[in-house]
Amino acid sequence: MPVRIKRHFVTLAGPSGSGKTTLLNIIGGFGPADSRSVMLNGNALEEMTQSKLANLRLNKIGFVFQSYNLLTPVLSALEDLEFVMLLQGMPAAEPRKWGRRIFDDARGGKYDPRPAELSGGKQQRAGVARVIVSRPAIVLADEPTATWIHRPERAY
Repeated sequence: MPVRIKRHFVTLAGPSGSGKTTLLNIIGGFGPADSRSVMLNGNALEEMTQSKLANLRLNKIGFVFQSYNLLTPVLSALEDLEFVMLLQGMPAAEPRKWGRRIFDDARGGKYDPRPAELSGGKQQRAGVARVIVSRPAIVLADEPTATWIHRPERAY
């Protein structure tokens, strides 16, 4: 089924096991489609080299994974966020400034904890923050707020 999406917000919904995560992984170039071609910006993903796919994911696609995928236990939450920006070629002082600004808003200014020291919700927020600072053209988010505690009195 051809799907063309341009500058839209799209939500996938379905029961557990229906293929939502698989579809996001295929769109992101993490796995091949069984029998169809996946085109992204005019390029067939299955024809791209691993190096080109990695570059596409670094510079064009932001992922918020169900399982957070922070670089634990090596990096702090802030360092994890900065790492992507450094890979993108941002000058060294910029990632720290952006990272602190994001964490000031999202986590109350706590920069140094390792992912294992964070709750699931805070790890997920760190994953969302990593996507925000990388400014991707496409965001693929797999249940990005599933581990957050909803507090209506603090909603913005």
